[in-house]
Amino acid sequence: MTNGVFRSCPLPGRRKGVAVMYIIRYPRASFLLLLCSLVFATINAHACSATAQDVLFVGNTTSDSACNYNTIQGAINAATCPVGTKIFVTSELTYTAQHLSISNKNITLIGSAPTAHCNSLSLVCGILFPCPTNPLETISGSGHSGDSVITIRGASNVTLQYLTISDGHDSDSGSGGGIDYDGTGSLTVDTSTVTNNTAGYGGGINVKGTGGPAELHINHRTLITDNTAKTSGGGIRVEGKAYLFMLADYTWVYNNTALAGYGGGVEIIGPAAGYIGSPGYAGIPVIYENQAKHGGGISVNAGSTGSLQDATLDLFSTDPQLPVRVSNNTASATGGGIYVQPYVSSAVENDRGFALVCATNFRIDNNIAKEGSAIYSDEENVTLGGLRAARLISTAHNAVIFRMLR
Repeated sequence: MTNGVFRSCPLPGRRKGVAVMYIIRYPRASFLLLLCSLVFATINAHACSATAQDVLFVGNTTSDSACNYNTIQGAINAATCPVGTKIFVTSELTYTAQHLSISNKNITLIGSAPTAHCNSLSLVCGILFPCPTNPLETISGSGHSGDSVITIRGASNVTLQYLTISDGHDSDSGSGGGIDYDGTGSLTVDTSTVTNNTAGYGGGINVKGTGGPAELHINHRTLITDNTAKTSGGGIRVEGKAYLFMLADYTWVYNNTALAGYGGGVEIIGPAAGYIGSPGYAGIPVIYENQAKHGGGISVNAGSTGSLQDATLDLFSTDPQLPVRVSNNTASATGGGIYVQPYVSSAVENDRGFALVCATNFRIDNNIAKEGSAIYSDEENVTLGGLRAARLISTAHNAVIFRMLR
């Protein structure tokens, strides 16, 4: 078991001008209201203005005249409001065999309560009534194979709220069985579950920052469970200029697998970075019971497509009473909890990348591997010009940093 207590944690110095982490502290009551700020009220469709988002409803247009579209894709195609579009997905229909496509749009997909109809009257959650604590509607790829459930491209900002994204089965060479994001902007998953999806890379979610930074926010009461990657990134995979933020409580990466490769729970490929501070789900560690060949819980791999492709993992606690935990994960080879792999080219002297892990107020326990049950740092047996590929630096209070050093 590896423990650590709070210590200031440096961020990579080469990413100047890029905000990669921010924590705003609120009193607990205010924080809950902030998370539950979505207003359910009598809503008029097509409310787009210079300051107001458009609102569309998906449901049975035959029996409910208040519904705008009877398919989610139809509503997505109609979402042209510059400040964004909220699309309410009602239970009037069943949403299977879905392979939704979003490109260059600002969209929020919202699951509605089973009794809610299009344009129905509801109450403000978080003030008079609590917000939903579980997904309310399912978007499933069942009945359709070879695609992600949701594919996002271009400059897009997408939020998924109160939804289950399940049964997406992309090809063995594909990415993001549940959600595949390749572009610039953000993907926010809130009070939702991504489960039982498969792909070659990023079984549950794959986010690649292309053309600019892309942020993945795993928010309050969001579960990434039972997803499978044929190669790497069972639950979540981030690559390119991508940043993973997992800060809220009641988040969980559980029982995901990448048995042939890296990162059963999470894989971070440089220059991507991951910031994980969640205390987990109801006392259960945030990264829990995932499996891979290397890095059962998390794998941090420097990019190998060019110089300065650093990969960064920052573990820290957002609750001083509850350390962030990586527990009960299994690697068939190396790094039961965390696997760290820098990159050094054997041919080009400056072609190298850091693999950096910074951890404070953390616990890595009960993980299993043939080598490095808690953390395994892979030097790749590569030396070039006196460069040592990786080194573990032990600091006070068992806080640790892995980095490449000359």
